[in-house]
Amino acid sequence: MTRKSKNKPLKKVIGIFCEGPSEVAYFKMLSRKYRGGNVWTQPIGLEIESMSSMQGTKLISAVIDKVGPLAQKRQVNAVFAVFDRDKLTHEDIQRAQSLARKNGITIIFSSTNFEVWILLHFKYFSRAYTKNELNRKLSAPDKFNQDYSRFKGSTYDHYLFDRVAIAIKNARRLSMTQRELLMDDPYVNIQDYIKMIFGRED
Repeated sequence: MTRKSKNKPLKKVIGIFCEGPSEVAYFKMLSRKYRGGNVWTQPIGLEIESMSSMQGTKLISAVIDKVGPLAQKRQVNAVFAVFDRDKLTHEDIQRAQSLARKNGITIIFSSTNFEVWILLHFKYFSRAYTKNELNRKLSAPDKFNQDYSRFKGSTYDHYLFDRVAIAIKNARRLSMTQRELLMDDPYVNIQDYIKMIFGRED
């Protein structure tokens, strides 16, 4: 049974630990979209933190180190590690998956990088793009209308706040053929966890 303080149950906590600033900025946007205001006023609190461009097993190991103190302070209900394929090998990713599984950590993954997920807010696609191609597409006038490589990590609200449902629909369509985290490109699985984290996905 959850301990209570002043007759109120302790807040449940979901920890989201991100590889870089784009992911942090995006999840903070989702927190504003689905919860509003201070997330700590909600039944489920969020810890969203950047892990300084760590990837693979380095990221998972760092998350494990972070989760210990977090668990001592509050009831932790779920922990997510968010990172991209970038230059990771299959063996790197498999080791990260194994370590995450052993420690109850769920991996939110993108291939080639997180910008695959960002582009899905604007259009459906199923071909692989390089990092530079993704940046060029997202820089277009009908998307961010600026050099996205310089923008990434800034506040996404103006551009993506009302497009999350579109991204989820496109990602689910993509997952009908692109289901293998290790092998497929493009690949994203964030759409599988938004409702689990925030309770909504509209």
